Parts: sequence; structure tokens; C-alpha cells
Amino acid sequence: MSRPLYENQEDRNNEEAVVTEVCHVWKCSHQKLPISYKLDYALMRDQKVNALCEIKCRNVPSDFYETIMISSLKVIAARRLSEAMNVPCLFVIRYQDDIRFINFNEEPDSVEIGGRKDRNDAQDTEIVFHYDRKRLKSIYP
Repeated sequence: MSRPLYENQEDRNNEEAVVTEVCHVWKCSHQKLPISYKLDYALMRDQKVNALCEIKCRNVPSDFYETIMISSLKVIAARRLSEAMNVPCLFVIRYQDDIRFINFNEEPDSVEIGGRKDRNDAQDTEIVFHYDRKRLKSIYP
């Protein structure tokens, strides 16, 4: 039996707004990737893929948590694609006050068991990577 898909249209709209802003600032275009890629977008210039990215939207200020957490399996998939395509794979996070990013090829600051507990889904608890918020870079120059 497959897992439920928790992403909804509002999530997709938020991600689209974020990638549109990223592309505006970085002067590139984007293409939504099929779910089988396990990442959200390809970033391109002249139809050439220059980067891949995963987007998360957080409804807190950028200094609210000490770290940003993400599934270790997501990072492993991102690193494999990044290596195979020879392009960076970025973790892009929209906070209330900024849009920040880190390259998935950077080592995490810690590896823990974590995840969501609000959906009553046992598969939401897994091995997660934490990246210190101070390592995240703003997309804005």
C-alpha cells in the first residue's frame, strides 16, 4: 500500500512562488520535476539544467529554530542526482523574513531520529539531517 500524499495545492503554489523568486534573483528559469525525482525543480539557463532544488516553506522567522531538518533519504537521493548530473542540488527554505539555501552535498551538523508527529503516521519518524541555520545563505546578494 502506498503512503498518502500530504502535499496539497497550497503547498505547490507556495513552492512555485518561491522558485519564481529564486529564478528572478538568480536570473534562471525552472521546471517542475516529476515526483519520481524526489526533488521539486530543475533550475536552468538556456534550457541547460544548472541545478536541482528542494523547496520547503516555513511559517517562522529564520532565527526561530537552531537548525533546519530534512529527511536523510531526501538528501541521499539529491546527492545521487547531483553526482550523476554534475550539477549542485540545493535545499531552499522560505522563512517569513528571508529565502535561504544550502547545498545538499554539504555535511549535516547532526544526524538524528526525528520528523513530524502531528499526522499520526509512523513513517513520518525517520533518520533526519540537521543543518545549522547559520550555515544557510540568503538568496539575496
